[in-house]
Amino acid sequence: PKVTIIPPGPLCQGLPFTIRGTMEKTTSFRWSTENKSGNFTGAFNNVTDTFATDSVVSYLPGSKDIINSSFAVILQSTDNGLCPAAYDREVIRIEKQPEGDFSAVQEGCEPFETLFEGQFTGQAFVRWNFGDSAATPNQSPNYHILEGEETSPAHTYKKYGTYPVSVYLRSPFGCDTTITKTDFIKVNRTPVAYFEPDKPKTTVALPRFTFLNKSRRSINDGTDLVQDEDSVSYAWDFGNPRTDEDTSSAKSPTYTYDAEVGEFIVVLNLQTNKGCVSEHTDTVRIEPDITVFAPNAFRPQSEQERNKRFYIEVDGQLTFQLDIFTRWGELVYTSNDPEEGWDGKFKGTECQQDVYAWQVTVTSYNGTIYKYSG
Repeated sequence: PKVTIIPPGPLCQGLPFTIRGTMEKTTSFRWSTENKSGNFTGAFNNVTDTFATDSVVSYLPGSKDIINSSFAVILQSTDNGLCPAAYDREVIRIEKQPEGDFSAVQEGCEPFETLFEGQFTGQAFVRWNFGDSAATPNQSPNYHILEGEETSPAHTYKKYGTYPVSVYLRSPFGCDTTITKTDFIKVNRTPVAYFEPDKPKTTVALPRFTFLNKSRRSINDGTDLVQDEDSVSYAWDFGNPRTDEDTSSAKSPTYTYDAEVGEFIVVLNLQTNKGCVSEHTDTVRIEPDITVFAPNAFRPQSEQERNKRFYIEVDGQLTFQLDIFTRWGELVYTSNDPEEGWDGKFKGTECQQDVYAWQVTVTSYNGTIYKYSG
């Protein structure tokens, strides 16, 4: 008889090994190991006919095998003694699985960049899965995958949420391990500070602004910020250099400046209870009280566009109305648009060259009505 063990090559620790043997002209055989530490399963004591056949068994190494990092397997015929027993022995090496762990700063504000620090042994290939593929659908398909030899990569999470992280390790002999940590990374919302003043400018007659808070919950969520739900605090600075009390923690505050001409930079800072912050600035202007300028003539046939119409230039008003009369008091033009101007026509017909009277009625920011004429 003849028995032969087919060398399987290095095998990986912690897994059952499949071992194959061939037999010729033997009626029975037996698998064993020298230190008798592990366990066989399958057809390891099989009666066969007199023709060549195969035997495939599974072997789970025991503690002695693992300590020695190898074991000697034996395949022996067990005939009835008429012929000498056939015998084969093969030493099989047990390769260790890659192993280790990884760590990182696990919580931050979007966009959140963190460094993963891997402590691994026995690996030749590393594949990281950062778990955020669904959160970045517009990124390349492998945005959340990093393959190669990098054991301590950095990764940026662009959207709030909780993410699992896994790392796959493979040894030079093909032994592999996957380390997975569920809900490992937590990315908190970063709010987007934004506000609009109720008007971009006013006059010294009423130097008061209301700032309308239009902040959003997140750079990835355009819904309005909810102060209680998002646990956010507001810190306003109205930019008044004459006082340290030009601040507020209200959501949409109103602030009255000194009656002085100038520009003021207003700053809104947001901060959540997770430490995520955002800032927005805008400028408001305080001008002198209402000013009015009126030309003493205009020429509809002028080549200069601005001289073709009669404009009253007013600044510092809430409302505006211009009326133009003939010398006999007939109204030939009226408008509440300071940018329109009179083109010298009445009901589509050009008026004759003459002297005309004008009256402009304006309302200041404090509600006072003023009339100017000429």
